[in-house]
Amino acid sequence: MALFQPAEETGDGARGMLADALLDRIPPPHVALAQHVLPGVAGHVATRSGPVLSSADSICITVHGRGGHGSMPQNTIDPVVLAAMIVVRLQAIISRETAPTEPAVLTVGSLHAGTKSNIIPDQAVMELNLRTYTDATRQRIIDSVRRTVQAECAASCSPKEPEFEIFDSFPLTVNDEAPTRRVAEAFSTYFGDRAGSLGLQTASPPTDPTDRNRSARNCSPGLVGPG
Repeated sequence: MALFQPAEETGDGARGMLADALLDRIPPPHVALAQHVLPGVAGHVATRSGPVLSSADSICITVHGRGGHGSMPQNTIDPVVLAAMIVVRLQAIISRETAPTEPAVLTVGSLHAGTKSNIIPDQAVMELNLRTYTDATRQRIIDSVRRTVQAECAASCSPKEPEFEIFDSFPLTVNDEAPTRRVAEAFSTYFGDRAGSLGLQTASPPTDPTDRNRSARNCSPGLVGPG
């Protein structure tokens, strides 16, 4: 049975399908085969057993300052400078606190503060994205993010504690060895030298993000690189 999941990037499609009683509408699957697209050579496919697509967490952080006029910064606590220091400091969590043998990515994808060039705002909001392969690494990095943000807020005399929100959490994708091997053999027979093995990917899985502990016998093959 073939199923198409809409809104994969946000997980809303998976949530909607489950809310619409998907598991009551189809027979319990013995094996789930999923496909994901990655940059690469067009027409090539690849498979990997074991961990393949990283877990993903988005983190919203709000830091507080004391606003004022841009001509009198000495009377303010500038959250823009505070946020900038946090962005720089966060880079060391991966480069200096995480072993090179442990794949992990921490990205600051969004930073918003203020509305005018001559007004220092009273808060800044950042959104981070974290990709990891183990629960231990995930939790350690989240703890490091909290420690770093709190320390920078203290250094800047922030008038309020920073606020943290973890949202859009996606679990790790782990492919079952037996079905992955069968798919790899079929790919090799059909695609020839256009079939290969895939390395660890920090792309997130197209699955239901509401349950980090969900386990299933599965294979995510057919990662085709668009030209």
